[in-house]
Amino acid sequence: SVIVRRGGHHANAVTGVLIGLMVTVPPLAALCWALWEPGWWNPRVWVLLAAGGLLGPAIARVLYFSAIHHLGVARAMPLLSTMPLFAAIFGVGMLGERPGPFIWAGTFLIVLGCIVITHKKAGDKSWSRGHLWIPILGVMMFSTSLVFRKAGVEMVGSPLMAITVMSASGMVFLALLARLLPAGQRPQLDRPEAWRFYTASGAINALAMFFLFVGLSYGDLTIVTPLSAT
Repeated sequence: SVIVRRGGHHANAVTGVLIGLMVTVPPLAALCWALWEPGWWNPRVWVLLAAGGLLGPAIARVLYFSAIHHLGVARAMPLLSTMPLFAAIFGVGMLGERPGPFIWAGTFLIVLGCIVITHKKAGDKSWSRGHLWIPILGVMMFSTSLVFRKAGVEMVGSPLMAITVMSASGMVFLALLARLLPAGQRPQLDRPEAWRFYTASGAINALAMFFLFVGLSYGDLTIVTPLSAT
């Protein structure tokens, strides 16, 4: 996060995400090529992971930044932080997971806190309830992406292959969808200093994402997601 903040002086956040993907996908693909196993070729798994890349790094990221643009950080971030809640719901509904009562108690408190925070006071003209769907949809997209990642990595049995396919998909779709953002929030790839900082942060983020896939290959989504969000 320290590197990202410094990179933010040279380019916007979408630029950082896209650069991070652009510099990490080639070495990840090279590793997959060198370590290739026949069982890694599974069209169904690749579709799941590509969908995870479309919903996560691409659609969800665009919605996250749009939410901050329309609602401001103070309003958007509490809503965006409900991702573990939706991930738990989707984990139960789509993966058949059974989280314990403490996890459900925590999700209830998160929802309650978000209701209080997003209650619009009289005279508050700085934001519109009409934009609340943006962070909520973003959280749902990211949570669904996690379901696809969990299913994909379990089927292929390789966190390396999983992160490679997902990242490549996310890179392509983010480059396309970023055009929907306001002009000032679109990728700014012509700034050398941004590449220096965001290359480092992208490498660190890729390592963190790799360990997330390792965690998803062993543990339930309802357990791994809250831990990764701390």
